[in-house]
Order: sequence, then C-alpha cells, then structure tokens
Amino acid sequence: SWVEMDVLNALVEHNPADCYAKAVEILEGELEPWEGLRDLIEGDGAKARMERVACNLQAERLEVTADMLRLAVRLILGIEPRKREGQAQVVAALLVKDMDAQREIAPRLAAVHRLDKLRDADDVENDIELLIYLKSLKPPVSAERLASAICLTAPTALELGSEDESDGRQSPT
Repeated sequence: SWVEMDVLNALVEHNPADCYAKAVEILEGELEPWEGLRDLIEGDGAKARMERVACNLQAERLEVTADMLRLAVRLILGIEPRKREGQAQVVAALLVKDMDAQREIAPRLAAVHRLDKLRDADDVENDIELLIYLKSLKPPVSAERLASAICLTAPTALELGSEDESDGRQSPT
C-alpha cells in the first residue's frame, strides 16, 4: 500500500526496483491487512515487530535499523513533531544508521539554503555539490531518497504556524 511506501521512500534506495519491492513486501508481510502503521510502534509486541522488520530488511542488505523505521513511522503518523530547526538532524537519522555519519551529514544538510524547498530529485540534483556529497557517502544516498526524507520531515503549514506563534510572531493569514 502507499503508506508502507511512504515509510520506505526515505529509508530504502528506490533502485534497484526489486530491492525496493522486497522492502515493501517485508513491511506489508509484518502488518496484517487490517492493521495500520500504528501497530508497528504501539501495543503488544510492537518492539518485537519493529525489530523483526528491521532484521528482515537487513537480511536483504538494506541498511535500516528499528530506530530509523520507528522514526519514519512516527513522522508519518504525526507523532514526531516536524520543525525547521533540527530538520537536518532528522533527515540524517533517516538516511544512515551510523551515528558518526549522522553527525557528519547533519551540518552539511543544515548548510543547504532552505532544505525544506528540495521537494524532489530534480531539486536535489540542481545542487551539484550536495549531489556529489551524497554519492560519496557509504552507502551512497540517491537524490530521490534525500528528497523523500526531506518531504517526510518538512513541517506542514499548520506546524509552521505554531512555530511562528511560539516565537511570538504572528503567523501570516
């Protein structure tokens, strides 16, 4: 279903397509048709389900941890707040499992002017320096996957409005 694909778009490279299709199959296989994504992170056995999905993805040589999966699900369900400040760190946490790599990537992403405006692969590819940097990572990160992670972490208009209010500024109406 499209919800499973939303979770995986930021976590798994889109090519080769058979790897991506296998990832979707693994996630769908863990969720019974009547269950939603919330069942991955809440309720009896949620932690074990999350670990099982992560192990199955890793068995397919996909670098996805339970923490990365949990973060993506929490973002989709609106449990994890999305803010402009700290967005680069959240994107980095979705892209690579290694904490040292996350700490290296986050400032690089934070330096991108208006990160939340990179909405698709074309936007990312227009930033040649960023594209070269993504390809240099181990494992490399595609423009499509970065754009998916940015879209997943970008604050909604409602969240931006509440950010403005908390700063003491009036939100534009």
